[in-house]
Amino acid sequence: MERYLLRADLQGYTYREILEVRPGSVRLLHPSERARRLSRWTSTLFALGYLFVLGSFMGAGSAGGLLVSGWGGLVIAAGLVAFFITGLVLLLLWWDDRNLPILAENPDAATAVEVLGVTSFGTFQEIRARADGRDLRIAVHASKGRLAEVLRFAGIANVQV
Repeated sequence: MERYLLRADLQGYTYREILEVRPGSVRLLHPSERARRLSRWTSTLFALGYLFVLGSFMGAGSAGGLLVSGWGGLVIAAGLVAFFITGLVLLLLWWDDRNLPILAENPDAATAVEVLGVTSFGTFQEIRARADGRDLRIAVHASKGRLAEVLRFAGIANVQV
């Protein structure tokens, strides 16, 4: 692996930036508008494909299940709806991580970052860093163990995660 890409942000927890970690360097990338558009289009195509393909199969299958009268048919229909919505959310979350290389290509801005420390908040980590002479706090969407692995990959071993 030549680099790690993690969702990150400086202004909150919407993760509009990308933390790129390579051996010996850490950079904060700001995706270009073109990359953001491409990412939105591919996410939309994935969602529409899921809705139309799996939705058609499940609709045909549930039509047979609705022939079951009473509570049984209602339980089957509710289960299928829950399965369908859960699958859509999981697909979009999976794709959200897979499109990071698209967002990282040809960024509008790239800032070298010196990592000073890390504070863990459970589902996200906050990196205390310095870039261009300014102190920054960068929220990163990663587990504590994953961020420790990524920082070791960059050669930053003196920071406690």
